[in-house]
Amino acid sequence: MKNLQIVLLIAAGSFLANAASANDGDFSIAPVGSVELAFGYNTEVGASVSGRLEHGQFLGGNHAISLGFALSADEQAYDLMLRGGDADAVGPTFEYVLGHASAKRQSTFGLDTTESFFKPRAVYNYGLSRVSLGAVLSKDEVSNAFAAPAVLRAEVGERNLYGLSAGYSREGSGGYYAASGEVLTSGDGIAFGKAELAARYKYKANQRGLVLEARFAAGTIGVMQGSTSVIDRFVPSSGALRGFEAGGFGSVDASGTHVGSTNYAVVSFGARQKGLIASLPDLSLGAFVDLGSAWGFDSGGDPLRAQVDDAAKLRSSAGFTIGQNFGPGHIELVVAFPLQHESADRLQELQLNFTTKF
Repeated sequence: MKNLQIVLLIAAGSFLANAASANDGDFSIAPVGSVELAFGYNTEVGASVSGRLEHGQFLGGNHAISLGFALSADEQAYDLMLRGGDADAVGPTFEYVLGHASAKRQSTFGLDTTESFFKPRAVYNYGLSRVSLGAVLSKDEVSNAFAAPAVLRAEVGERNLYGLSAGYSREGSGGYYAASGEVLTSGDGIAFGKAELAARYKYKANQRGLVLEARFAAGTIGVMQGSTSVIDRFVPSSGALRGFEAGGFGSVDASGTHVGSTNYAVVSFGARQKGLIASLPDLSLGAFVDLGSAWGFDSGGDPLRAQVDDAAKLRSSAGFTIGQNFGPGHIELVVAFPLQHESADRLQELQLNFTTKF
C-alpha cells in the first residue's frame, strides 16, 4: 500500500438572516453563508486541515466574500474572493481574487515554491453558463533547490508576471463543461499561454442505483518567449489517474526525476451500482478504467532542457471501488491496477477516502 488518505469534514454550518415576507410581514429564516472545516491525514504528507468561510451579504446585499485555506506540513494555501453585484444577474458582476500558496516540494522535485496572485475579473451569467474575463498579476519564486536536478536548479529565482484570463463553464443535465486560459508575460523575456479543458458526465442508468460516469481533462502550454518554470507546468494531482501518485508520471530528466509537463490529457470511464447486497442498501460497488498521459517540455534551445524525456507515453489503469454511506458521511476504498506505466512512474495501488458533512 503506497498511499492512505483519510479526510474528515468535521464542521459545517450556515449563517442565517431574517427576510421579511412581502405579503404578511412575517419573518422567515434564509441562509446567507456557510462555514466548513476539514481535517485529513495522508501517509505521504501527514496531517492537513482546510476550511472555507462564505458570506453572501458581506457589507450589505449583493456583496459576497469567500475565504479559504489549506494547511499541511509541506503546503500552505490561502485565497480570498470578493464579489460585488448580483451573482445571478446576466452581468457583469465583478470578482476580485487574492491568493497565496507556498509548498515544500522536496520529495517531488527537490525544491520549494511560493506564489502570490491577484485576479480581478468580470463575470457574465447566462442561465446555466458562466463567462469570465479578467486580468492576472502574480509573483512567484523557486527556492531551496539544493536537492533538485540541474534542469530545475536553473529555474531558481523570482518572477513577476501579468496578463489576461478568460473562462467558460456550463453545468446541467448531469454534465459539466469548462474551458479556461491565460496569457502571461514578464515583460522582459518570458511570454506563454496556458489553456485547460474539463468535462464530466453522470448518467443514472436505472432506478436501482446504477450510475455511469465519464470525465475528461486536458491542458497545454504554448511558449512564445523564454521558458516555463516548474510552477507553470502541469503536475498530475492525486486521483487524476488512479493507480498513480500525485506527480507520479510525466516528463522526466536524465536522473528519472519528474519535472512537470507542458501537455496532459486524462479520460476516465466508470460505473457504480447500489443495492447489490440487500442487507447493505447504501453499499456501492464500482469499476473504472483510466487512460492518460503528461508530456512535453519546452527546451528553448537549452542543451540541458533538451535532455528531458518528454515523449507522450500512454498510462492506463483499471480497478474497482467499494463505497458506503454512513448518515452524513461516505467512505470509499479504491483499488487500482496500473496496466501501462514507465519505470520512473510512482504507483499507488490502494487509496481510502472518508468524508462527512454536517
